[in-house]
Amino acid sequence: MDLLPIACAPFLTGALTVAARAGIADCLAEGPKTAAELAGECQLHEGVLARVMRLLASAGIFRETADGRFENNEASKPLRSDVFGSVRHFCILAGTEYARSFADIWFTATTGGPAFQHVYGGSIYRYMDLEPEAGRIYDRAMEDLARPVGALLSESGDFTGIATVVDIGGGGGALLLGLLRAFPHMQGICVDRQGPCERGAARLKENGEADLAARLRFVPGDFFKGVPAGGDLYLLKNVLHNWTDASARRILETAREAMRSGVRLLVIESLLEEGKPSLPRAMDDLFQMVICEPGTTARSETGMRALVSSAGFRPLSSTRLATGHTVLTTERP
Repeated sequence: MDLLPIACAPFLTGALTVAARAGIADCLAEGPKTAAELAGECQLHEGVLARVMRLLASAGIFRETADGRFENNEASKPLRSDVFGSVRHFCILAGTEYARSFADIWFTATTGGPAFQHVYGGSIYRYMDLEPEAGRIYDRAMEDLARPVGALLSESGDFTGIATVVDIGGGGGALLLGLLRAFPHMQGICVDRQGPCERGAARLKENGEADLAARLRFVPGDFFKGVPAGGDLYLLKNVLHNWTDASARRILETAREAMRSGVRLLVIESLLEEGKPSLPRAMDDLFQMVICEPGTTARSETGMRALVSSAGFRPLSSTRLATGHTVLTTERP
């Protein structure tokens, strides 16, 4: 293996972050443009942008035409804001707060503590609450990851008799919106911090989707203290992986306290494979130590089943989605 491309990966990440933040793929939606045209539209330095685009095109992201213009290709399509499966905002997040934290990974390696807290002076959620623009990007990045899961879940899940779904830690409501679009009879309750709830509600109103706005309710709250009762189904997607076993157990116990006997909880997570983990899962495992609550590590399905059982839930079944997530269906006895 050639180590130099890995060592120089931050150069490519930086270029990708510029393209994502500037909305280059959106600017190219109608056809090829020169670096000068893109720089004018995006208010960037022409000489630097030309080199950013040439680096990305060399990596197969965007294409440089014979006459020196740049255009979208299949690899750059997910950088567009208006396509299903967009990862534009996640690329911005990964190239800013996440990248700065990993640049100080030596702190984690020598202390065991999260570099994010060392760099930003507190937890990721505290930082996002203090910095509204960063919080907005974080919301949209999480929606990038949740949207495909919502679509797959609506196709493969059993929602017979489900009138109200409560998404705990649901951010801007992207996962619930996928379900509500598929099931017009369904109501949704999205529980999260004040900022994500306010931004999610405002964006839904701005989009003019009156029916969805009427069926999706945002409830600001602290999932360590309480969540709305009365739901027919509860969701926890990529929430528990941000917390230690003790904290995750408390979140689960809070959910159980709000649920009736026989109601299901779907725990949706990217879990470690048993045995040797794949590269994406190994990256997740390290990510959690660098970014999340001190002491957080990734879990296998066996570990997740043990965790939910310790919080008073009965594991029923598990399903693997095409996104790589595992849906662990549990029930409150």
